[in-house]
Amino acid sequence: MKQSLPHIASLDTFDERNSVIQSVRQEIATRDPLPFAHEDGEWNAAVEEIAMGMWT
Repeated sequence: MKQSLPHIASLDTFDERNSVIQSVRQEIATRDPLPFAHEDGEWNAAVEEIAMGMWT
């Protein structure tokens, strides 16, 4: 991955966090598509919460 995940917490805006999260999501999906296979799955919910700053 290009950036470490702890780096996300230091980003100020949703767009900045979301950009990193989308890169991470894509990286994971290329190796294993199952975590993001279901739109309502817990992986999708978790990455959305991270992008919104709920886990910072």
